[in-house]
Amino acid sequence: AAGPNIGGVPGTGFNAGGGVTVHAMSAQASGPAKKSYPDLFRTAGWLEVSDLREILFVCMPSLAQVRLYDVSAPMTSIPLLSTIANRPCSKDSMHDYRVLDYRDAEGRFTTLLVDPADRGNRLYYYDTEDPKQPRLLFELHANWEANNNGLGQLRPGGPGGRFHFVTWHCSSIYCDKNHGDSLYVLDSFALEKQPKMVKLPMSLGSFARDVSCGRGPMAVCMVSLAWDGLVAVEPNPNVNQFRAIASYVGSEFQDDGIPLGRIYLKMYSGAQKIYSSTLDPRAFYVEHANFSNRQLRLGDTLRAMRSRELFVAKVTNYDEEVEVPGSAPPLTFGGGDFDGRGGRRERDGSRRQQRILVPVLAAFGGALLIGACFTACIFHKRRRARSLAQRQPPGSAVDDANVVVGRPVESDGDAAQGHPMSAAAAADTCESPTADKQPV
Repeated sequence: AAGPNIGGVPGTGFNAGGGVTVHAMSAQASGPAKKSYPDLFRTAGWLEVSDLREILFVCMPSLAQVRLYDVSAPMTSIPLLSTIANRPCSKDSMHDYRVLDYRDAEGRFTTLLVDPADRGNRLYYYDTEDPKQPRLLFELHANWEANNNGLGQLRPGGPGGRFHFVTWHCSSIYCDKNHGDSLYVLDSFALEKQPKMVKLPMSLGSFARDVSCGRGPMAVCMVSLAWDGLVAVEPNPNVNQFRAIASYVGSEFQDDGIPLGRIYLKMYSGAQKIYSSTLDPRAFYVEHANFSNRQLRLGDTLRAMRSRELFVAKVTNYDEEVEVPGSAPPLTFGGGDFDGRGGRRERDGSRRQQRILVPVLAAFGGALLIGACFTACIFHKRRRARSLAQRQPPGSAVDDANVVVGRPVESDGDAAQGHPMSAAAAADTCESPTADKQPV
């Protein structure tokens, strides 16, 4: 045996648990098929490679730092470029992506660390044009729905990935309808501005699990809503920018028997992680999870959250030059304070007056309405409990006949082999045999 407290010589081929191993995936690769770097660093919290550069970002929880490594020639060496010190980081939470590398308005490389410590809802923007000398540019407190937790995914979209789309991981069963049912859009060219807010169709207990955007002027973004399926958002500058242009809620995503007493389990069912196609800017791959109550009762929570299928979702028959009828325009979020560039921006005078007037008016009217509200709440909760199992998410007025969802078919990779998303068509086809649609 070999270890920190046991003397001995490691056997042939033994690799320590730390560090990193590089595998040569190219068929034309010459030399060894893999190379290990067991002493490159200690146990890491997370590792992510930039989408734009050959730079590896590594979280070192025990040292409270994020390291940058050069991975341009990983089969030869992986030299350390720099270290972002005094930056606590963690591998906890449901953040699937911790790093976003992009070019700012001046064409300089900027690196965003997304809530690295998994607390505080903080976004840290660094100038990494010279990766050997990272410099903090901006610290943004994303306190739009909560001060310290709930921040979800953050992915780029729009022209050149300029806009940053942010989800909120707070189920409406805990946060009521004030949290978790909106998509926020940051302009990376003007971070000091308040984000745009796009309302999402969502039912009780669900939340926005993930977001992904295609590339190019024809691209759209897709948001996975767990039990509530999918919703497409327009990221590019046209008449529908930052609007929900289509949605899909079908039996494929609502086929689990979630008990009425455990509505919060909806977030682990249906549409989960989502990936944009590199070939079709309006096609996406969606992980489908079937929640198992049986496994949960047996105490096996890992197997209870099963993800065994991959769906293909594609936006069709959408003209970005035609305004989607009934689609709600985006709102400029006006709540909360922005922290950035070392200072705090206060709300304007009208906001201060509003903070005074609202409590006064509420106190005046509350005495007259408290009895009626109490009675109405009791009636509403009883009625809601009876109908919740059959309840559909609050629908938007957007035309929902232009999204196709289906399982990939080996004989034909076209996503149009799936089911149309209209409610009538879903009722006719979603329960059909799946002999020609095999899960991945």
